[in-house]
Amino acid sequence: MKKIFFIFNSLLLVVFGALAQPSEIIEEHLKAIHKASHDTIKVIHYNELSALYSSSSPDTAMMHALEALKLSEKSEYKRGEAFAFSNFGMIKNVKGDYTGSLSYHFQALKLFQNLNDKRGVADTYTQIGLVYQVQGNYPLALEHFLNALQIREEILDQRGIATCYNNIGLVYELQAMNEQALEYFLRGLEINERIHDKKGLNVSLRNIGIIFMNLENYAEAKDYFFRSMHISEEIGDLQGVATSWRSIGEVHERQDQDNEALAYYQLALQVCEELNDREGVSANLTNMGNIYRKKNNLNKAIDYCLRSLNLAYKIGSKLSIKNASEILYKIYKTQNDCEKAMVYQGLFMVYKDSLLNEEKQSEIGRLTGQYETERKI
Repeated sequence: MKKIFFIFNSLLLVVFGALAQPSEIIEEHLKAIHKASHDTIKVIHYNELSALYSSSSPDTAMMHALEALKLSEKSEYKRGEAFAFSNFGMIKNVKGDYTGSLSYHFQALKLFQNLNDKRGVADTYTQIGLVYQVQGNYPLALEHFLNALQIREEILDQRGIATCYNNIGLVYELQAMNEQALEYFLRGLEINERIHDKKGLNVSLRNIGIIFMNLENYAEAKDYFFRSMHISEEIGDLQGVATSWRSIGEVHERQDQDNEALAYYQLALQVCEELNDREGVSANLTNMGNIYRKKNNLNKAIDYCLRSLNLAYKIGSKLSIKNASEILYKIYKTQNDCEKAMVYQGLFMVYKDSLLNEEKQSEIGRLTGQYETERKI
């Protein structure tokens, strides 16, 4: 156990030490802002900075986006306004404010459409789809991903097409449709390898790892997750690092290697807290709560799962509510507390049915079938 936590602390030092350093790209943007004589040039760089900070430091990202919006409105630079609203939407998503995120993204979408900026429209459809996906509204998520894909294909945007394939695959994976998910993930992987897109490759590797984990091929799953984690570290993607660590923890947990799983969940939790990633915090708290349940430390398990559930309610994450409720149901059942067990069992079943049902799967199948048919015409 001591060895595990030595590795735990060492990894945190490596990641925060390496990723906390300001990159050359950020320094270049700051210098460009200082030298710029026109507001539109400043807006472009403020928006770029906001996008760069959106997952690693949301508050800093918000500061840059606000500056971009202020200068855009002053100079009537509509494209700058659109990108600022898009950045606001991404920041709100990271913070778990999904209603606010959608509001900003729809404002950005209207501006991009008025500008006939197809790439901006496609980017915004993708961001809207990601919010609906977190909320568990998979048909609406898929509809927006397919809208984005259609535009990406029109403008021959290979990187964007690969991103769409990954997003569509994830909708299938979340519906436990692993075969269909893997088909789209492999399409995305092939493109990302061909165009040498490390960020996209990172996502493809992690998603394929999820499928192998679902299929109980744990050696392959762990290999894909570690490959993804190393790329995340290389490109400075803290959120990607945290996601990979949580996935590696899940592989260990499914193999009943609970101490190793707990160490990785703690790693992921600390990064998510640093990023104010409330969805990630909630997910890791539930995972840790389940480990403590299996260790028969039930009071600690309840504490972690209730913290997760309260946070999940605040941000409106159906998936996190479902997962935390399931663990709490199991705990209270073990304690023979029938009243509480029934409450959390009911909550779990409501959200499970809300996330996974035949009607949604049918709608998802209809939407992708329609796209594939039109694609062949």
